[in-house]
Amino acid sequence: MTPSTPTAPAPPAPEGDARLAGLLAACVSDPSRVTTEVPRRAAVAHDASPYLFTPRAVVRAASAAEVGALMAGAEAAGLPLILRSGGTSLAGQASGDGILVDVHSHWRGAEVLDEGRRIRLQPGLTVRQVNACLARYGRRLGPDPASESACTIGGLVANNSSGMNCGTRDNAYRTMESLRFVLPSGTVIDTAAPDADEALRAREPELHAGLLRLRDRIRASAVSRAVIERLFSMKNTLGYGLNSFLDHSDPADILAHLMIGSEGTLAFVGEAVFRCATSRASRRSIPRSTPASSAAIASPSAPPRMPPRRLVSASPSSGRSHWPLPPATRNAAAPWRPTTPTRPSTAARPTASASPPARSPSTPARS
Repeated sequence: MTPSTPTAPAPPAPEGDARLAGLLAACVSDPSRVTTEVPRRAAVAHDASPYLFTPRAVVRAASAAEVGALMAGAEAAGLPLILRSGGTSLAGQASGDGILVDVHSHWRGAEVLDEGRRIRLQPGLTVRQVNACLARYGRRLGPDPASESACTIGGLVANNSSGMNCGTRDNAYRTMESLRFVLPSGTVIDTAAPDADEALRAREPELHAGLLRLRDRIRASAVSRAVIERLFSMKNTLGYGLNSFLDHSDPADILAHLMIGSEGTLAFVGEAVFRCATSRASRRSIPRSTPASSAAIASPSAPPRMPPRRLVSASPSSGRSHWPLPPATRNAAAPWRPTTPTRPSTAARPTASASPPARSPSTPARS
């Protein structure tokens, strides 16, 4: 029996593309935002990762209601749905071979709240654009990823972005105040509303009850609590944020914080409110007053005497410094001057007229 030769999957039939485009066009207000054309599909077939997945269709959604309808349409078509904003992912989570929903083009709103202490954002804005909005208030976002010029708020939430400077205090999980998200069923929940938990229980009773069971199960186990507290006391962005079951009690808040770092697998986040951090440019160091500095300010004509500099010597042969000098020469009265290394004597160097060294008989002569 000979091994079978692997074959590439057959491209979708044109009538299949037309049927899929018609299904998705019914989910949005403008059918021109749905395309199955090859150039557009190929343009989003990859992100910043080495993976290549060509989607069946690309849709530019413009509202949370459209995203909910597209989720239902993807389920009816039996295809996965992928959310894409900046496309800077290094692990391939912003690409796929199903229905790709662009949540970057029509999602660039921002609202500064409380004089820059908080900000409401949509997923299509880049981190640098957000920080530019907050600069006039001396504020910035807590997370500071290196790709801030290209990565967007949608990816920042989906990956629990942090950066080199924010540590475990100013990452996306800790600075997020509320989310407005769309579940796969189409349910829209805004955790900033005072009745958010009641709304989740009324619209998604099984999900609400399941979150309560998981919360009680984790809190009742001393081992589970210890493991979660240990893993999330350090910088940790791997997997779901199970620490949300310990940090929050209401299922709506637990679910919102589970979405931070979920890579878009739980819901679509259409809006997020963050608590802002103080801008590093606005931080200033205040020198501490000492008796010597106070005396210098009071009598500027007599500046404080600086301590004497330590002396070094240079070795004439190597030009390298020896540190420190012996105590006997450390406070020499004569000022130190660099010494120019001396050249070897010309007598020690061979001259052009000198005869070359004798060659052994075994050494062949050069032609």
